[in-house]
Amino acid sequence: MISFYIVRHGQTIFNQKDMVQGWCDSPLTQTGINQAIGAGIGLHDVLFSHAYTSISERAYDTANAIIQNRKIPLTIDKRLKEFNFGMLEGEKNEVLMKPFNGDFETAIKIGWVKDGGENETMVRERVRSFFDEITSLHENGNVLVTTHGLTIMAILKEMVPQDFNIELLDRGIENCSVTIIEYDGEYHLKALNDTTYRDQGLKRSVKE
Repeated sequence: MISFYIVRHGQTIFNQKDMVQGWCDSPLTQTGINQAIGAGIGLHDVLFSHAYTSISERAYDTANAIIQNRKIPLTIDKRLKEFNFGMLEGEKNEVLMKPFNGDFETAIKIGWVKDGGENETMVRERVRSFFDEITSLHENGNVLVTTHGLTIMAILKEMVPQDFNIELLDRGIENCSVTIIEYDGEYHLKALNDTTYRDQGLKRSVKE
């Protein structure tokens, strides 16, 4: 069995400023760095055979902060990138949602293709390709994946539709939360948006 520990990147400057951040990038804030280090401490007892990260700096830096000096192979994969919002990259998030009157589900289904970006179907196709490949390469073990909030939602909808309902999320996928999906020939959701690894790790880092 393979267990995928899927972690959203730590808080970034654009997160803090409520700006659109898909294929464009901004660095982790100090809070985001601390969140990633905390997640790494919380996940320290999980033996990872491999780690995969989005090519975006915010996800790559999160992966490295989690791994620290552990000898875990890290592979960059473009299929783990966030939604592409096209010409709306760098705008305020309210601009992104304005054409949809704040209706999130409609927004991601229609997407931002007319602005040069992606819709949910396009993202689901690339994450499906990623998981199909990784499950063919690994027979068992724990695999770390660092990626993005909307990408994680696309993963959930594509890989575990029987287990996931968007109503289970109050505020979306939180920074450095852990979502666990197991694969034993079929995919199963075992943990959703779990911040206990991050929070317990942060507490331990303060004590130390």
